[in-house]
Amino acid sequence: MQSNNAKKTYRVGIIGIGFGRQVLLPAFRSDSRCTVTAVAASNQTRAEKVASEEQIPEAFGDWKSLIPCVDIVAIAVPPMVQAQILQTASQSGKAIFAEKPLTGSFSSACALAETLRKRQTSLAVDFMFPQIETWQRTKQLLKDETIGVLRHIELEWTLETYAERTRIHNWKSQLEQGGGALHTFGSHVFHNLEFFGGKIETVSAQLDADANSAEHAFELRITFQSGATANVFVSTRMPYGKGHRWEFTGTQGTLVLHNGPKDYVSGFTLAQVKDGTVDVLQVEKNKNADGRLFPVLKNISTFIDHLEGRDAVFPNLDDGLRAEELMAKARLSNEHESDRYSDPSLQRRRKHTVSA
Repeated sequence: MQSNNAKKTYRVGIIGIGFGRQVLLPAFRSDSRCTVTAVAASNQTRAEKVASEEQIPEAFGDWKSLIPCVDIVAIAVPPMVQAQILQTASQSGKAIFAEKPLTGSFSSACALAETLRKRQTSLAVDFMFPQIETWQRTKQLLKDETIGVLRHIELEWTLETYAERTRIHNWKSQLEQGGGALHTFGSHVFHNLEFFGGKIETVSAQLDADANSAEHAFELRITFQSGATANVFVSTRMPYGKGHRWEFTGTQGTLVLHNGPKDYVSGFTLAQVKDGTVDVLQVEKNKNADGRLFPVLKNISTFIDHLEGRDAVFPNLDDGLRAEELMAKARLSNEHESDRYSDPSLQRRRKHTVSA
């Protein structure tokens, strides 16, 4: 038995063996307050294989059986499945470390949020980018008006995902399963836009999809409550894309935050452009083989701080719900297109703008 002064060790169960094994497992193991005691996969054989290879005590082919055995449920599954797990884990009084998007739709996310709030569920949502050092420095520079008053953000995120490269038919290509570029990348995009630019006021969107498939690209036109604007282009079908690039233009200069397409989380370079001169402010080196590990670990550590009763700031239910709301408004904007150009050679469309 632990003494009254002893710190609690949290038993963690991971549901999902893709991202769950690659990132969540080493991240939770890196926090001394946690021990991963269970893993669940789509069947017992796969779960036992991973448990044996990773020296995890318990393995389950049914995630429902894992939940009673742990203190924290860490989820790395498609949104439609995650919604079911969130309900069950919350009902069992577990703390939850969830992925984004929370569910497959804003309406289902709202219903889920109401339930989680009533049960006072401790929930973290794994928005990882704001934990990157160069991103935090960029936000501080914007706050300090190093480039004057922010007027415009330009975001281009172009790459080729594994699913697009192999043309594999999985949940990421199925809208009804929570797939598509807007869900998988847009959830990050909207959260990150408000991280840098403040509250979004209006959203105008255009989605690009093949027949019988979720979108593989989208464009956004954003206005913030501050009066600043943003243009966004994201494509998951560009093998020679530029990677992940942000440009922040103010009244007295520009900040550029950029990395290549190989690892879209780590290795960002931050530069300031003023009067034609480029000044590199910071080059972030990858601390791990997988660039996602460090920012996810920071989210986990602040979440554990919260569970221990400390005043900790981490991405939570409100952040997850806000991303769902903005994605829903983007889809609404796309569906209410108007004013097509009459010239058939000009297929550009002006999209309906939705207040956010």
